Amino acid sequence: MNPLITAIRNLGGSASIKEMEAEVANLMQLSDDDISEIQYGSRTKYNYNMAWSRIYLKGTGYLQNSDRGIWKLT
Repeated sequence: MNPLITAIRNLGGSASIKEMEAEVANLMQLSDDDISEIQYGSRTKYNYNMAWSRIYLKGTGYLQNSDRGIWKLT
């Protein structure tokens, strides 16, 4: 969750899901194999974990999504 908060801060305090995922992958120096590992169906483990991180941070008041797909730090 810390890399996600750092990524959004680096992106100016708000970002789309695609921007966040790219910045977190860059910060964590993840390989293409790390990012593309399948969780189930066609959803990747990385995408799944990022979604849960956003939900958790929203529930604890660190993030909010003002527009569809746009998240910002509170």
